[in-house]
Amino acid sequence: MCGIAGAIGFINDNVEKNVNNLSKALVHRGPDFNGIEKLTDNRGNGVVLAHRRLAIIDLSEKSNQPMIDSSNGNRIVFNGEIYNYKSIKKLLLDDGYEFQTSGDTEVILLAYRRWGESFVKYLKGMFALVIWDNTKKISLLIRDRLGIKPLYYTAPSFLGDKHLYFSSELRSFLHAGIIDKIINPAALSTYLWNGYVCEPECFIKNVKMVPAATIIKVDSKGLIFSEKQYWSAVESNQEDSTMEEVLSDSVRNHLESDVPIAIFLSGGVDSLALTALATEHCDSNLNTFNLSFDEKNYDESIVAKKAADIFGTSHSSIVLTEKSFAESVYEALASLDQPSFDGINTYYISKAVRDSGIKVALSGMGGDEIFGGYKSFKEIPLMSFYLSKLNYLPINIRKKLSEFFKKYILTQTTGMYSQTKWGKVPDLLVTDPNIVNLYQISYSLFTSDFQHEVKQYQEMFPDMYGISTQYREIIESLMEGCPDILASISLLEYNLYMKQRLLRDSDTTSMALSLELRVPFVDHRVIQKASSIQRSKRYGEVGKKQILRDIVSDKLGQDIFHSKKMGFTLPINNWLRNTLKGDMKELFHDRLLIESIGLNYDPIVQLYNAFQKGHPGIYWSRVWAIFSLLWWCKNYEVTL
Repeated sequence: MCGIAGAIGFINDNVEKNVNNLSKALVHRGPDFNGIEKLTDNRGNGVVLAHRRLAIIDLSEKSNQPMIDSSNGNRIVFNGEIYNYKSIKKLLLDDGYEFQTSGDTEVILLAYRRWGESFVKYLKGMFALVIWDNTKKISLLIRDRLGIKPLYYTAPSFLGDKHLYFSSELRSFLHAGIIDKIINPAALSTYLWNGYVCEPECFIKNVKMVPAATIIKVDSKGLIFSEKQYWSAVESNQEDSTMEEVLSDSVRNHLESDVPIAIFLSGGVDSLALTALATEHCDSNLNTFNLSFDEKNYDESIVAKKAADIFGTSHSSIVLTEKSFAESVYEALASLDQPSFDGINTYYISKAVRDSGIKVALSGMGGDEIFGGYKSFKEIPLMSFYLSKLNYLPINIRKKLSEFFKKYILTQTTGMYSQTKWGKVPDLLVTDPNIVNLYQISYSLFTSDFQHEVKQYQEMFPDMYGISTQYREIIESLMEGCPDILASISLLEYNLYMKQRLLRDSDTTSMALSLELRVPFVDHRVIQKASSIQRSKRYGEVGKKQILRDIVSDKLGQDIFHSKKMGFTLPINNWLRNTLKGDMKELFHDRLLIESIGLNYDPIVQLYNAFQKGHPGIYWSRVWAIFSLLWWCKNYEVTL
């Protein structure tokens, strides 16, 4: 796990300096070694490759990067882990290939020599990598199937320049001074809807992210000439293995490491199942960590400790108090690569793990999305059923119903309607009740009315329902292969909530602390297998995640589920009204800042006042999303 950066195209001293600055901005992703190399032809065209290493597999200097294939001069910089590298290495050894290291980076490099760009189909893991093909004089930018590891780029078409820059983090471009600090208005629009920036947009203008499961080819002049997808989530797994066996095998693979490993043990069924499977494959004593709170309504430490005792792990429970949260909240916010109202919970548990000296941790992320653990799996089908009946009414009648609901049903206090699901009813009444619309409206941060009020420039935000037309088409094409509505919701939860928010935030917050975070349930074989099994087997009773429960109950018994599940959340609602009240008030009343990023001042203040007064339907997530946005923009000095 590392950080990568570089430039492709015309390379002069200034470009090389910029890449050095990109690398410096990524030091937290790889404090163990810093490598940089330049290769150019007689016209100055070529690459500069930089790498920051966090040594996990093969700790020797031989696995430092950039790495060269001495037989042809190909180079690689690689961020991630290839969990099946030993089996790929065996195939290459059988073909007569020789190795100088015991790590996975050299396996990728020689696999590319053996199979060309089709080598990527052999890889099982999380990865973002760039290969310089010294024979063809081209570069390949490649991202893993599920988008676990990030890879951003700028391009000559954006900058009017003669080179493409790439990096593991968007913020590194800002630190290096490569791009203007201008907000992408389309990205801001997706943020106000979702609480995160939705692909293919990035929060800063003229930066893009390599899509998941994609290979982008760049010539020696820095021009993109090919972009293709090498895998699709609709592919199914036809192996004879059971779902439980596939999960177990994935966990076993994710335990591959030359350094100690920890597990986030929250006390929920996902982390319990992960720990149960891990203990079956781990010979040494596992380390488990739990984040607990003084507020008992949010504390699952008792369940986690009970499970840890049964599993025989070395367990640590870290108490996050309101005081310690306030003292380090800006460090947590600074770890976010793009604005988000999530992620800081992962920062705090990651900090506890890293402070103990451990470099690798496993998370149970993915269980809810794959096996139907969220409320959306119950709520969206019900909404679809009832709203499809109303959809037979003419649109003018539905508009009148919407206005009637706002006027006579919703209560308005301190000038604001509820921003929760009850407050979204008027929006639902006038929409085309397809699954994407229902999902996006139900889980939007704000009603359409408030979003309209808070934006200065309506014409600058052309997307609908918080996602771009381009990304919506991708999602809807994937949904065509779904056998039922629950599979469609699962696909939405993965492609929107998990991919755009959980994975991105977890990567950046953990790597800010030099911690590699692995997610065994977010594995393409797990997703493929889940899509190929019967609905009753995959979901069971919706919301229960019975497949994972069975794994846990075999070791812990059914009594473990009698405790109420809290979710991996913080008791931030009260903290925002107490310790952070002064800081929040200052940001929410900074008119110059608010208007500089394209928002209107009055509705922002109105939102803050409604929250502080405890107005129903104004949850902490609404004000925290704006607080995080304002802080991020102020900290990085970006404007619209």
